[in-house]
Amino acid sequence: MASNIRALVPFATRYIPVLDVAVFSLLVMYYGRLHSDTGLVSLARSGYTAAISQYRQYLHTAMPEATGATHISRALFCTSVALCCFEHLDQVAASSFGYMAHMDGALRLLQSCGPSVARDFPEIRPVLRGFRRIAVHIAIRRRRATFLSEPEWNKHESLRNGFDARDHLAALAFELPGILDAVDKIRQNSCNPSQNSDVACLLLEETHRLHAKFEAWMAGVKNLIKVDLFWPSSQTKGVRAQAIDPECSPKHKSSLQQLDFANGTVAGLLVHCWAFQLELLTAQDGLQRCLELDEKNDFARNASQKADETAQLIMEAHPYLTSCFEGIIGLQLPMESVKGYFARRATLEQC
Repeated sequence: MASNIRALVPFATRYIPVLDVAVFSLLVMYYGRLHSDTGLVSLARSGYTAAISQYRQYLHTAMPEATGATHISRALFCTSVALCCFEHLDQVAASSFGYMAHMDGALRLLQSCGPSVARDFPEIRPVLRGFRRIAVHIAIRRRRATFLSEPEWNKHESLRNGFDARDHLAALAFELPGILDAVDKIRQNSCNPSQNSDVACLLLEETHRLHAKFEAWMAGVKNLIKVDLFWPSSQTKGVRAQAIDPECSPKHKSSLQQLDFANGTVAGLLVHCWAFQLELLTAQDGLQRCLELDEKNDFARNASQKADETAQLIMEAHPYLTSCFEGIIGLQLPMESVKGYFARRATLEQC
């Protein structure tokens, strides 16, 4: 969240009233939540109400005069992202009506700008990169591929300039929604078992390839920081990596803490990667059921076990991340994957 806010701050100097109020409200809410200041939170909510009013007015006046104008769409996109982040901070969740409304609005505006917006307007790239990291989770939750997974969006050179580990992880994860959608269609279509079997086998291979990419990404992060990424809290560790983002450094240690991490930023990255892997392993389980691989099959048993272990890793990271505000915010979307996983498993066990 901190990186998304930093990306939006430069736009507050553009003298665009609707964007200025939205960014101001987001900044005040962030610092109000960060320091548990109820006065700042109340001020931020008042600013948000004004931002919504100006946003609606801007839509009614600016858009009819310049429908499709890129400069208008850029301003509205950044405003929608700011309001979306505000809703996340205010609700400390990513499932509220307001959050999803701003998310969908930002997606439509971004699509209307086209992928060239990152090439033609370099200042928009940090906002776009931060937005993509959020949007991929929503696409996975909806189990539908979006335009952001298309080659011109996911592999456009101007979009990839300055990519860091978070951006590369999001780029990989954008392959997931299409896989989940295809798995759902296979499980719903029982008219042609032989054809389903062929498609399921191909999809299963695709999940293995994507899993290997996630593992390679994790190895790359470990190689970058030169120390272990995480370890059991019971083990004494003499070497620590330097914290990359001070906002993500744990403020205290919980008695429930099971895992220690190289730093807070790595912890946040890993829970997102584990959440993506959990969705992937759940898809593999669905495909295995279509192929009628029972629990005696080594591959099926290993996939089920890995899914349980991955969900457990996310839950064990929970005490570490919830010891700081940025960790609490970053944990919300991965925890949605864990809840969905256990809900699906409970449904299967009842069958």
